[in-house]
Amino acid sequence: MATLIDDILAVLGQYGAKYNGSTFQESTGNKFTLLDTPRLWDQVAPVPLPPRDGECAVAACEELIDAIWFTEGMATHLLDITLLWETNRGLPGGAFQTALNQAFWGLNGRTDANPLVRIIIGVPTPVIVRREDIVDWLTKTIELGGRQKVSDVKYTFQVARSTCTGSLPR
Repeated sequence: MATLIDDILAVLGQYGAKYNGSTFQESTGNKFTLLDTPRLWDQVAPVPLPPRDGECAVAACEELIDAIWFTEGMATHLLDITLLWETNRGLPGGAFQTALNQAFWGLNGRTDANPLVRIIIGVPTPVIVRREDIVDWLTKTIELGGRQKVSDVKYTFQVARSTCTGSLPR
């Protein structure tokens, strides 16, 4: 039985195998983990947000924070992180930022990993986010707790921001 990956590779392969390895490459043993705010969406009663500084306000948040630092710290080749810019708050802080710091610190101490870390930030319009705001946040995240400096990090970061300029269909 063909899988979706088999179908994609068949389409890519029909345009010429000369591109295999340069524009795409099949690999095996990949692991994909999606970490989201479990049990926080679609609640009848409002669920408190995690505080900016300090511990999480609900058990599901604590589970997510633990999963973030553990899963991200296990990355070997590619680590994608997607964040949302909060109006009047900016990028996440508190326990979430601490979890990212722990994951980055753990990655830096591994000799078997050199992942490309891609961070994509969704920014609501009409908010304007400057490059310096993102660099300052990432620097603070990496250096949180004083265990490492940006100059000590061995892996590469790529950061992008995206905005929605149109309205969503209802």
